[in-house]
Amino acid sequence: MRIAENRTREQIRIAGNPVIKIAGLGILFIFIFAAVPANVNAESSVNVRLTFDPPTAGPITDELTDILTDTLTNVLFESDESADFLGLDAVEVAEGIKTGINVVIEPKGFTVGELTLDFDTEPAVADVLVHPVGWSPDNPKVTESVIVQLDESQFGQFWHDRLSRKLQDNNQLIMEMYGTCLIGLPLIVSDRNWISGLVMPALEQSDPAQSIFEGFAVTRTVDFSKPEVVVTIHLEAKTDIIELIRPRMYSQTLYNVVLDRFRERVNSKAGIIVGMPRNEVENSLEELSEYIQNAIEADDLARRFDAYTSVTLVIIPMEPVVRIDVIVESRLYDLHLETLIDFGNETSDSTEVQARFGFLAFRGLEAFVNFNLFTNDFTLESDVAIGIRPTRGTFAAVGYDLEREAVKYFVEQEFTPGFILRGEIFEDDSLNEFGLSYQLQQYMSAGLFTNGNNEYWVRGIFTL
Repeated sequence: MRIAENRTREQIRIAGNPVIKIAGLGILFIFIFAAVPANVNAESSVNVRLTFDPPTAGPITDELTDILTDTLTNVLFESDESADFLGLDAVEVAEGIKTGINVVIEPKGFTVGELTLDFDTEPAVADVLVHPVGWSPDNPKVTESVIVQLDESQFGQFWHDRLSRKLQDNNQLIMEMYGTCLIGLPLIVSDRNWISGLVMPALEQSDPAQSIFEGFAVTRTVDFSKPEVVVTIHLEAKTDIIELIRPRMYSQTLYNVVLDRFRERVNSKAGIIVGMPRNEVENSLEELSEYIQNAIEADDLARRFDAYTSVTLVIIPMEPVVRIDVIVESRLYDLHLETLIDFGNETSDSTEVQARFGFLAFRGLEAFVNFNLFTNDFTLESDVAIGIRPTRGTFAAVGYDLEREAVKYFVEQEFTPGFILRGEIFEDDSLNEFGLSYQLQQYMSAGLFTNGNNEYWVRGIFTL
């Protein structure tokens, strides 16, 4: 650079026109200071007063002010020809400097419209009016507004809609900050890297998007080639990521084989949770529950059973896991099939298969048939009954035992999903069964039962 500087200065000395010399020095020094970060002398010999019409972004204003201050100081006071220039007409000197500066800054999108020098003050004063290239009072040729959007390719519709709403909720804060950096940029630019190198670091440093989208790494793509700047925000989940979903299915009216169909639907829809930050999932639990619930109820099989659904999401503490408790119940049928294996029951057969097939009517009124197959001698007993379900977790029925030709009663009360009080009451008290069971997983439950006559046993229940 020193060789190039000496060569340029030699060429300027050869030229006889002082305006050409001044312009050449202006080009030389502005190249130097544009290539190296500006460092303004605290006691500059020139008081440079820049006016930008229209106003431009703060980082560009600061950079051009620094560059032009150093350039004018060096051309007028620190070059070998400075003494000669100060003796010339100020207008002639200003015109030469203006010509040299514009050669360099016009590819960057700006031009000096006016430059006025006053050598009679201490320090000397330079008033500089800067326009965007192509400026006119009716068409300033600058960016005028900003649109901020999320990258649509990164997330499915659920997360894109939710994150877009979060962006919209903070629209004023984002627009104020982005507008400070992106409005007023020149449109006619050859060297866009220069503008980008000034604007983007300032935007990244003060961008509120990082605090708005907590748990995500935020990057941006900015297109400032048109009056309406388009900023596309790219999000990548980075912090405390959910790694696993754990669906748990419950029903008192549908077979497990039916629940398996709905489990597939849950896995398909709830898969959007995996890979998202914990805090974003935590703030979206209600919406996610509704999203999964609607997906199940829209299933063709769910429509055939006229099923309704309740979905509860729980984030497991200290684990990257979301448990999804899904309750699916039919409004039309009561279908139940289970195998009961008793340990310690001395009054009745130890293993039986129990099946219920019922129809539900208005207000939870139910008519059903109950079958009991005892596996030790393959005898089949059956009941017919009428019951009510005033709420999902409550069931009571009165039936007729066709084998014993006697009345019997059924009672069920669910306290929490999977934790159930169950009872069958016979005319023969020794046959009674009361117990508490807990659903360990979709197909298996266990409980403690008694006949109310000081006999107790443990029961394993396999629900099919």
